[in-house]
Amino acid sequence: MIGKIVDFIIGRASFVITAKDSHDVAVLNLLRDIGFYGCRVSQGKITFSCDCEKARGISKQLDALGVPYELDVVGIAYYVKKLFSRFGILAGVFGALLLNGFFSDIIWHIDVRGNKNISDEDILRRLNDFGVYEGCRKSDMDIKSLTRDYMLSDDRVSFMHMNVNGINAVVEVAESVKKSGTENDKKAPCNIVAKCDGVVTRMDVYSGGREVENGQSVVKGQLLISSFFETRTVGHLLRRAKGTVFANTEPVFEMRIPKNKYVIRSSSQKNKRSVSFLNYSLPIDGGTFMLRDEKVKLKTNRKPVFLIGNLLLPVTLEEEKYTLCTYGKKEREFSEAQRIFEIEYENRKKDFLNNGQIVSDEIETYEENGFYVFVCRLSCVENIGIDKPFEIREN
Repeated sequence: MIGKIVDFIIGRASFVITAKDSHDVAVLNLLRDIGFYGCRVSQGKITFSCDCEKARGISKQLDALGVPYELDVVGIAYYVKKLFSRFGILAGVFGALLLNGFFSDIIWHIDVRGNKNISDEDILRRLNDFGVYEGCRKSDMDIKSLTRDYMLSDDRVSFMHMNVNGINAVVEVAESVKKSGTENDKKAPCNIVAKCDGVVTRMDVYSGGREVENGQSVVKGQLLISSFFETRTVGHLLRRAKGTVFANTEPVFEMRIPKNKYVIRSSSQKNKRSVSFLNYSLPIDGGTFMLRDEKVKLKTNRKPVFLIGNLLLPVTLEEEKYTLCTYGKKEREFSEAQRIFEIEYENRKKDFLNNGQIVSDEIETYEENGFYVFVCRLSCVENIGIDKPFEIREN
């Protein structure tokens, strides 16, 4: 084993001569001056070794004498010399090393995980503003600064981090949950004002100062219950106003429905396939289109490309399925417009009945400038008090 290691370091050439007659055996006498060692004769084969530098001279002698032989050369110096003699192979190896070092420093694919309400396109577009995109260099990225700057720029995200694995990057996000209000907001001083015009019929004041009386007419925005109220012992106090103010109101609900409507004349299904590389897209089936957005219903499917096993290539196959529609005008009948109004009116009444009562309603219908106009005048009893945060202004 040690001898083989030494031979590999300093280099060794081994010859095998198949002796067919005495002439081939006599060749050894002619080669003795050149120098060889480890000569053995077995089953008609002559085996000997020499230094790599002397192998060329022995090869020339055997070729001149017409003696068949086999040559095996090993050694670091021999392999290096052989590699340098083939400039093309050396240049190719050197170029491959340079390209591998260059392309391995590039992010070829970015995957977004953890988002539900925020789209992948929105997150990738924000990352692009910070210089992170498919095709950017890893050496130019500062993940700590990226995480901080991204979270400061988007209040919809409570956590964001990027993990880089080779040429792929995974962006982990956690969407923030917004609360409707806090305990401090519920205790803050607040007035109660009128949300619409009306005649007050009843007031129930639980906290605060009463500013209007029953039977009094009020206008939108007028103060009904003040956050200030007077006590016998400590004078005026500032509290959050609480109470209900019922009033007779006459709201008006108006709806204008166009006489003409757009209907689909014809539609056709189309497919478009393309290969996406970094920020570039190349169609592979010749499918291109220049269409207005309102005429196309588009659905896009993206599939990553794997070469062998889990080796992900920096390309994506995209298949876009869209419906091309042709629209035309058609006159809408009055009965159709009336059904639209009735559906909307019923929805408005459901919302209104949560906080009031409809005593009577009167509906008026007429046509004006290409529209069907529906005007509904109501007579209601409702709670018109709404909260308005207390503000202190400086002159």
